[in-house]
Amino acid sequence: MEITVAKLLDNAVLMSLRESFDTMEISRFEKIIHENVQEGVKFLVLDFSELAFMDSSAISCLVRNKNLLQKRNIEMVIVDIPHDILNIFKLAYLDRFFTIIKRNNLLKHLDEK
Repeated sequence: MEITVAKLLDNAVLMSLRESFDTMEISRFEKIIHENVQEGVKFLVLDFSELAFMDSSAISCLVRNKNLLQKRNIEMVIVDIPHDILNIFKLAYLDRFFTIIKRNNLLKHLDEK
């Protein structure tokens, strides 16, 4: 998996994930979150537009990290999730647990919070 990180706004970090997110990538993903979600960040935006595959361990990692971030008053937002991965989220009702939006609605969402 390739991960790129960019500061989106003063209070938001954008992580773009490409290719596949599986059990072999979890520790690196969590390390990148820890390194980039510092004081003053209110949003962690995960761009899934180029993500082709995600296994159950990666989904569990997302749930765990969303809960940890929420305790720090940081919202995890997923943008442009591919249809196949979204269907898996819907089967497990994770589409109700995560904030999932289209990229063209992202700035509006961040401004409203």
